[in-house]
Amino acid sequence: LQGSQGGALFHELRETRGLVYAVDGYVATGSRKKDTWALHIALTTHPSKVIEAIDAVQGLLAAGPEPEVIDVAIQTTLEQLACDDVEPR
Repeated sequence: LQGSQGGALFHELRETRGLVYAVDGYVATGSRKKDTWALHIALTTHPSKVIEAIDAVQGLLAAGPEPEVIDVAIQTTLEQLACDDVEPR
C-alpha cells in the first residue's frame, strides 16, 4: 500500500494513469488488540481529476494486490521484524 514513490499506489495513480501529484496510504491498527483498524489514503490531484482518482483507488482496493506484491510485502515485513528483534548495546 505504500504511497511513496516506490509504492504501488504511486506507480499506478501517478506513473501509469497520471491522476495524482502525490499519494500516501497506511493502515492504522489501534493501540489495543480489539481496536478497529482504519485504512487511510490521501492524495493530491488537480480538481478536474478528483472523481477519476477516487474511482481508481476504489478499483485498486477492490481488485486487491497481485501475488508478487503480497510476496514482497511479506518479505519486507519479516525483514523489519528481524531488525526490531536486535538488542541494543
